[in-house]
This record gives sequence, C-alpha cells and structure tokens, in this order.
Amino acid sequence: MHLSFPKFRTSLAAGLVALMGFGAPMEAFAVTNFNQVGKHLLIMLRNFHFKKRKFDVSFSQELLNSYVNYLDANKLYFLQSDIDRFQRKYAGDILVQILNSEGVDAANEIHSVFVQRVKERNAKIIEILKNDDFEFNSDSAIQISRKDAAWPANTEEADQLWRQRIEESVLEEVLRQIDQKLEKDQVIDPTIAENDKWKELADVDEAREKILNRYKRIGSNVEDTDNEEVADMFFSSIAGMYDPHSDYFSHSEEEQFRTSMMNKLTGIGAILQALDDGTTQIKGIVIGGPADKAGNLALDDKIIAVDSNADGEFIDITYMKIGKVVELIRGDAGTDVRLKIIPSADPTATREIVIERDTVELKDNLATAELIHWKTDAGNRLAIGWISIPSFYKDLSNGTTSLTRDVRVLLKRLTSEGMDGLVIDLRGNGGGSLDEAISLTGLFIPAGPVVQAKSSTGALEVHKSNTRFPMYDGPLSVLTDKTSASASEIIAAALQDYNRALIVGDKSTFGKGTVQNVLPVSRAMPLLADGERAGSLKVTIQKFYRIAGGSTQLDGVVPDVILPSRYDALEIGEDSLAGPLEHDDIAPQDYKTFNSALLNRDLLAKRSHERIAKSQEFQYIKSDISRIKEQMDRNTIAINLRKRLEEKAEMEQMRKTRIVEQKARFEELREFLSNRMEIREITLDNASDEEIPLVTDFSKDKSGMRHSTSDDNDRNENLEYPFGLDPAKRETLFIMSDLIALGQKKELKPVAAQISSTQ
Repeated sequence: MHLSFPKFRTSLAAGLVALMGFGAPMEAFAVTNFNQVGKHLLIMLRNFHFKKRKFDVSFSQELLNSYVNYLDANKLYFLQSDIDRFQRKYAGDILVQILNSEGVDAANEIHSVFVQRVKERNAKIIEILKNDDFEFNSDSAIQISRKDAAWPANTEEADQLWRQRIEESVLEEVLRQIDQKLEKDQVIDPTIAENDKWKELADVDEAREKILNRYKRIGSNVEDTDNEEVADMFFSSIAGMYDPHSDYFSHSEEEQFRTSMMNKLTGIGAILQALDDGTTQIKGIVIGGPADKAGNLALDDKIIAVDSNADGEFIDITYMKIGKVVELIRGDAGTDVRLKIIPSADPTATREIVIERDTVELKDNLATAELIHWKTDAGNRLAIGWISIPSFYKDLSNGTTSLTRDVRVLLKRLTSEGMDGLVIDLRGNGGGSLDEAISLTGLFIPAGPVVQAKSSTGALEVHKSNTRFPMYDGPLSVLTDKTSASASEIIAAALQDYNRALIVGDKSTFGKGTVQNVLPVSRAMPLLADGERAGSLKVTIQKFYRIAGGSTQLDGVVPDVILPSRYDALEIGEDSLAGPLEHDDIAPQDYKTFNSALLNRDLLAKRSHERIAKSQEFQYIKSDISRIKEQMDRNTIAINLRKRLEEKAEMEQMRKTRIVEQKARFEELREFLSNRMEIREITLDNASDEEIPLVTDFSKDKSGMRHSTSDDNDRNENLEYPFGLDPAKRETLFIMSDLIALGQKKELKPVAAQISSTQ
C-alpha cells in the first residue's frame, strides 16, 4: 500500500520528464485489447474503491463529462455544439459501451473530434500570428483560469477568445525580450509603451515565431496520439471520478511509479525538456551518472535524433512527444544509445555521441542530515540534528531500498555526535509507502498504534509500531508545509497525538487521509487475454485516521506552532481538488501519551509569534500572501503593454527595495552566525566516516544533480539566505533551541533571543 500524491497530467502539456530509463528500448508492442481493459478497470473500481458507486444514468453522464474535461480542461477547443452532440450520442450509454468492451471506441471518436478542433484552431492561430497587428493598447483582459467558464458558444466566440489569448502570449514574449535587453538593475520605464519606443527593445516577429512553434508542438503532440494513449487518458478520467488519488497507470507510467518509489533507475541519468522549436533539451545531469561519466553531453544541449541500439538508423525526434523520446533513449544497463545533438556551445553544429546506459541512484531524493551547532553567549554549544526526508520511498519489489533504514543510519551518527534535539523536515514530502511511515514513527515512540485505517465495509485495521524501544527519545520537532501529505501526515499526526513531538509549519498539511493500492488490470482479465500492456489501477481502498480518532482528510494536521507561508495564498490541498472524500471521525485507540507539559506548546507558540512579528522576512511573506490572493481573486491579466509594464516596474521596485534591505541585514546576520554556527552535512555515503565534512559553501548544489540555468533571468539579483537558512528553517531552529532550553530547565539564552533583531 502507498500514500502518494495523485498524478497531475494534462493532455497538452509537455514538461520536464525525469531521468529516463527503466527497461528495454521501445519495440513493437503486443496488441492489447484496451476495450477489454476498460471493462475490467471499471469493474475493479466498483469492487475495490472505498466509495461504492451505483452504475446508473447519472454515473454514465459523469463519465462523459469527466473525459471531455480531461481532454480540454480549460474549455478552449471544444465548442458547445460538440458538447451537445456528445451528450446526445454518448451520455446515456457510454457506461454500457464500456461494460460491453466498446468504451475505448467511443473515447477514440471523441478524441478524434478533439484532434480536429486542435488542427482547425492551429490553422487560425497561424493566420492570427501572420496577419494580425499587435499594438497591445486595448483595455482587454483574459481569464487566467477557465475551469469554471462555459464552453465557447460558437466559432465566432472561440475565435475572439483565442485572438485575445494569442495576443497575450505574444505580449508575454515581448515583455521577456524587453527584460533581456535592459541592463542589470535598469528600471523599466512604462512610457516606452508610447510611440512604439518598445519596438526598439523587442522583435514582434521573433515573438510571433516562438508562439507559432509552441502551437506547432501542441498540434503535433495531439495528432501523434495512439490508441494506448487515448485509453490512458480515458481510463485516468474514469478513475478520477471516484476521488483525486485514484488513477490509471499505463504500462510506462507504472514503471515510472515504481522507479520513483525505489529512487533508482536504469538509463543515461539526465532530465529532458521539450522545447517549442521541436527539439528536446538537456535540463539536468545526474552527478556520477552515465551521461556525466561519458562527458560528451552538456547542459542545454539539444537532442534531435536517437538511435536506441547504437547500430541502426537515427530516428528524428523533432516535435516527438517527450514520453516517446524517453522510450527511445531508455534501455538496459550495459547497452549503448546513440544521440544526435546540437551542442549548446555551438548551436550551428550537430554532433553524434554514444552513452552506455547504467543504473542511476537518485540521491537528491534520499534522506540527508545536518548537524547544526549553535554557540551561546556563555560559550555553550547547542547541537541540533536536522533530517530532511523528501519522500517515503521503498523498493516495492522487496529490495533493499528503505527510508527507515536510511534514517536509522543518519540518526545513529547524529546521536553519536551528542545532539541535543532533532528536527524532521517533511516539507514538500507528498508521501509514499505506508509501511515506511509506520516503521519511521517507531524510531521515536515505544511499541503502539500509529494510524487507523477503515475500509468501505467499516472494517478497522490498526497499524502498529512493533519497535519495543525508540531509537531516539530526546527533544523532537517536525517541520511541515501545505505540500506535506499522506505518509507525512501520518507520522506528524501520530507524534502530535503521543505528545512526542512539537509540530511546526504552515496552517495545515495537505489533507490527504486516504490509502491507495496499485493493482495490475491484467489480473482481472480473462486467462488467455493479452494483458502485457494493460497497465495498473491505483485505487483508494481505505481512509486513515489518527489514533486520537480524528481524520486528516481535508483538515490535514494543524501544527502546534504556525508559521506564515506563501502557500497560504494558493489553492493547494485536498479541499482544492475535484471530488475528495469527506472528512469524518472514528473512535480513538488506547495509547499512552508522553507528558504534554514537556512540549510547552503555548509558551513556544507565543515566543515564536513574537519573533515573527519582529522578523522582516516573515513580513515580506505576509505581504506576498496578500498580493497573491488579490491576483488570484481577480483571475484576469491585461493585454495592455503600458499596464503590464507598470505592474512589472512596481514589482521590480519592490524587489529592489527588498534586496537593498536584505543585503545589509543578511550581511549582519551572516557575520553573527559565522561566529555562532557550524553546520556539518551527513549523507548515507559519509555517515560512517571518521570526520563529517564541514559545510562552508552554502550556495552550492548538494542535490546530486547539475541543473541548467539557461532560463534564469540574471538581470534580477537573487540573494541566498545566510547559511541556507530560509525563514521557516531558521524559526524552527529557534523554536527547537527554546524547547531544549526549557526541557533542560536551564537559564540558557536561546539563539532566537540573541539575534531576533537581525532577522
């Protein structure tokens, strides 16, 4: 069982694809009957999903709506007449068609209309880009999000909608060009919008060409969709009707999911991104991976052709879907792949390179630790351990990969160094293995219940830690944010309910209180049916509950000490997703808690609130929250150059004012901390070394990945937080310092009090 984030996808978006390579190169696939797959997928949902739904007319109607919205989420391509036609033809019996093993045929018919609309729209986009004059001086604006908008009533309405969207896209590119032409720290002058002065800094034809290439790629991707990909979209839309975390994994997606859980893969060790010009660009290279060792592939190089076996003909990948490019490049360890590239160092040349594939460990996703020493005025040293956990990873094939095993290694070294307190950092951790969440909790509590899970029948399962004695019993804090979900919420809730740890973070965690299982669809199909590429169903089978009886579903875990966060302004969380399961409570378990007085929750929250009120960084965050909320509530963006330049100038002025203030304050803080702080980094590679390395370069990339910076806007200065201490991390260290001092009942002046004036 696992508790990961849902798979967020869009049929038109081609973003970053992580670290390609799992199995053999793409070959001629066996013919799987996806009509039959759809039938058994639907039956599996009915039988296994927590929410028991009736197969009736309303269900059939929802099936159609879900698929149409999956294809065209922003309601830009289909017309209302298309929707009406789909309703007449499919709404009443698409359910029956699926159960009769004919559902994918209907999905393909609907998708063919979508493809036609995209082709028609692209033809008009080309005409707009070639013939329309863009002056950017109207009072028009477009909606940023159209999820609640109506479908265009007719072609004329769609044309007007798209004309505005294309003009805004060109304007966005013009603004980018203007930004690039300005000197560092040069202030934008909104008056250049008058009398065509802006045309001295921007090339509209170049902007038109870039937007044209973007839609050429979109059109190519939509047209280049096979039966399996249509089935993938259709089945994912069906699973999503049940709850946001149920999903369908195609054959290749299933492999990607298992790789993400294992934190290792087989390939060349690179991150790819599809560009508007049809090429595929290298955006990241794993340090020590095959591409890095070969030394013949560089960041920002562009791949234009692939020879999977390094012995045949190149396949042109221009405008090819990123997933298919990955299929061509991936392969078994020890085999070669030949690539034709355009080197970033010489964009006028092409070059052929060969890379030997190998197993790549994704070290940036593994648990890591830091030992942070604070030095008090009296000369005392306060040592705080900090363990960062990106995900609850585990080898689903019963291999050796285990988060808990890794944390044990880090924890052993931290305790041997005599740490006074420990912080578990779960920010950005979307979940993973349920087993790992339970076993990890057992490192900090004696044997006892950790989480309750209830099935749709009401059957209750209590997951317990069987560890008799905790590995660490000292002061403990858990840092969360709004993206901490699922398994992260289980450990945070359990440690909070036991009064074992102080929870610090955003107003709440994500609010995902459901358990999923991944079931191969082939197991439900007839014995002789070809299920080789039938994929798997990720289905919600249980809801989990705190041992205190409450549910984290929708509500999340509310920290004991709340920190201001920019996430407060965004629609992030279970309650922002479509069709989440409801919140409810069940009876609590019997368990023995720790003494809540030892956590000093009220006093620590009060002290933190006082520091935050004095912290300039947190005041900036609060200001940003208000501004972001206002922008989201407005949900429009102007297609007027003067207005956009004024907005940009205002933002840049605010940014520059902040930078000036931060530079002075950061320098003061950096000097103070240089004399009061020492940080040593502990990884799984160096945890047993005699000497832990002292971290001196706090801006270096320690992720195990070299990333491209070609998209960075270097005209605007970016400051690094002193010693890598962002406001949430710094405040959590202050809180932990207070917690340790209060627990020791000593008159220690925590670092928080000493430097609060320089935050």
